[in-house]
Amino acid sequence: MESGTNPLTFLFMAIVVLLVIGPEKLPAAIEQVWLAIENFRRQGNDLPPRTLSEARKTWKRSGSPIYAIVGGLYQGAEHLSELRRRLMWTAIVMFGTALVSLFFASYIFEVLKQPADYITLIFLKPAEMILTYFKVGLMCGFIVALPMLVYQLLLFIYPAMETDKERSNFRMLMIVAVPSAVLFFVGGLAFAYFVLLPFALRYLFQFGADIAQPQWAISEYISFVLNILFWIGAAFETPLLMLVLSRFGVINADQLKAGRKYAVIVVAVVAAVITPTPDPFNMALVMGPLYMLFELGLIFTRIFGKRKEEDKSEKDDDADQGTDEEEPATKEIES
Repeated sequence: MESGTNPLTFLFMAIVVLLVIGPEKLPAAIEQVWLAIENFRRQGNDLPPRTLSEARKTWKRSGSPIYAIVGGLYQGAEHLSELRRRLMWTAIVMFGTALVSLFFASYIFEVLKQPADYITLIFLKPAEMILTYFKVGLMCGFIVALPMLVYQLLLFIYPAMETDKERSNFRMLMIVAVPSAVLFFVGGLAFAYFVLLPFALRYLFQFGADIAQPQWAISEYISFVLNILFWIGAAFETPLLMLVLSRFGVINADQLKAGRKYAVIVVAVVAAVITPTPDPFNMALVMGPLYMLFELGLIFTRIFGKRKEEDKSEKDDDADQGTDEEEPATKEIES
C-alpha cells in the first residue's frame, strides 16, 4: 500500500473545497471550471465557445456526470451547509490537536521508529524532515480528534430521525458509539503496532538485503507506518459500523449469518490490500482479526440490532398514523 495512492488525500481535498468554497457556491464553481475546460478544448478544434446555458443543455442531453453531480449539489445544498458546519467544528478541534501533537513530535517519532529500531533511517531532501514533522502532527491530530469527528457526524445524522422512538434509540447509540469508536480504533492501532508492523518491517528489511544495503528514507518510512496504523484502526471499526447499519435497518443478523462465505472473501481482499507484504503469513495475520471482528459485529447486530418484529411494528405504526391522518379528510369529503 503506497502513500501516493492514499484515498485520504482525495477525501481531504474534497473536505477542504467544501469548507473553503461552501455548498452554495460549489455547484456554480464546478460548472465554471468544467465550462472553461470544455471551451479550451473547443478552441483547440477551432470551434466557438459555449455559454453556460448552452453547456447545460448539452450536458443534460448527453447524460454528462457533471450535470448529475451539479444537480445533486444544488438539491443537497441545505444538507451540505449543515455538514459544513459540523466539519468546521471538527476542523477547529483537529487544528488544536495537531498543534499540540507538534510539540510532542520528537517523542512521537521515537515511538514510530521503535518497531524498526534496527533500521538506519535517513533523509535525502532539505525540507524532508520539516514536511515529515507536519505529516506526523496532522495524522496524530486527526486520531486525537476522532471522537469529535464521530460526534459531529452523528449530530449531522440526528435530524433525519422522525419518531420519538428513533430519536431515543439514536441518542443511546450516540452515547455508545463515540467511546466505542475510540476503543476499537485504539485496538486496531495496538494490533498494527505490536503485532503486524514488527513482522512486516523485518520481512521487508531482510528481503533483498544480500543484494543491496537497506537504508530507508524517514519520510517514506513514516508514511508507510502511519498508513498501516490508520487503515488497520479503521478496519477495526467494522463491528460498530455493522451495528449502526443494523440499527438503521440496512442489514440484519440473518443476512450477515447467511453471507458468512462472502464475508470471508471480502476479509481476504481487504487483508490483501492492507497487508504491506505479499507473503501469506502476514496476510493471514490480518485476516484472522478481521474475521473475528466480523463475528463480533454479527453478535452485536443479533443482540442490539433492529429485529424484524421491531421493524414490522414500526411500519405498522407508521401505517396507522397515515390512516388516522387520512380519516378526517375523508369525513370532510363525505360531509
